[in-house]
Amino acid sequence: MAFKYTFKPKELSKKLDKYSAKSIRFVSYRSIEDLGPQLRNKNIKQRYTDLFIDPVPFTLNSLLFKNYDGKAKIDFFTFSDESKGNPPSKYLYPVIGGGSSDVYETRFTQWLKANKYMRRNQFPIANLAYKEMMLTGANGRVLPQVYANTQRALRKTDAKGLKYNAQGASIQDARVFAMKDSFPKKAKKKKNKYKPGIYRVSTKGGSKSGTFIKPLFRFITPKPTVRRKNVTFYDILTQEAKKELPLIFARNLKKYGM
Repeated sequence: MAFKYTFKPKELSKKLDKYSAKSIRFVSYRSIEDLGPQLRNKNIKQRYTDLFIDPVPFTLNSLLFKNYDGKAKIDFFTFSDESKGNPPSKYLYPVIGGGSSDVYETRFTQWLKANKYMRRNQFPIANLAYKEMMLTGANGRVLPQVYANTQRALRKTDAKGLKYNAQGASIQDARVFAMKDSFPKKAKKKKNKYKPGIYRVSTKGGSKSGTFIKPLFRFITPKPTVRRKNVTFYDILTQEAKKELPLIFARNLKKYGM
């Protein structure tokens, strides 16, 4: 998601003949430079706070900008570096990007598919009813360590097998496995059928053997979609730039104009 804004000081200087062309050019460049911090640090944070429910700091600080030396031009774009987690440019796109509304595939989803725990057309949904394992933050979202611990547990179970003696209160301390298909396929009753997903083997209660399994994630098909907002990234930047730039320009003209 990107947005470009270009100022034309030559056109403006014709209308403001009280000031020199050089003065108008300087004020224009300075105003464009001031526009970036204004939108990033104030306007967009407020718009995202109004637009989303409990947006995380990563989202609120996701707007970046680039100025060009000697040009009254500025580019705005959304943070896209995947090395620090799921990038805002990807998870915001279905909501305000103006394109596809398909849910963004997180790094956890990509990992499950890459390691063949899940089919390409499946999508993991956390079982929030399993509160002992599905730890959530104040905003109700599943905490990052849940995904990391699930990955550790799957790798550990693969290495040791499903019959190894696993005890502990954390996800990664138990046997965890994934099923791409329902099991058994011909169960007489639906309640005896385990649907595709990631399961954790518990050793407390639930059956005569003292073990039972609980779903950590369900695999659903097809990929879910999200409801788009009634405004796009481009709309937001256009509205805020048109609102702020005249104010910034007037302030700088008073300060630097000759």
